[in-house]
Amino acid sequence: MKIEYVGKGYNVSDSLKSVTEKKSKKFKKYLGDDAVLKYTITLTGDTYTTELIAEYNGQFIKAEAQSDTPFKNLDEVNSRFEGQARKFKTADGKSKRGWKRTYPEVPSKIETEPTEEDK
Repeated sequence: MKIEYVGKGYNVSDSLKSVTEKKSKKFKKYLGDDAVLKYTITLTGDTYTTELIAEYNGQFIKAEAQSDTPFKNLDEVNSRFEGQARKFKTADGKSKRGWKRTYPEVPSKIETEPTEEDK
């Protein structure tokens, strides 16, 4: 799994990178080995906004949190993201409109015996 970091108005520290890598290992079971996680940390005034985006089967999963430190955001972002990833993984194999209907095979030509009226 690949992790990308983007800092807007903030330099992402090595300690933050190591913590995110450790906490992001559990997403491998939901997204697989070839997933790309993108953490964006933005500093606006005194508020840090952390955003986590990943693509799963053509759909994007996004989680966002705000607080006064980026380390507090990680727990909240990761828990939100895990819930969404679990939802996408379990709903991936299911039909969107309830149960799948199956019908018996219908023959292309139905043969009938001639009746007395046909003779």
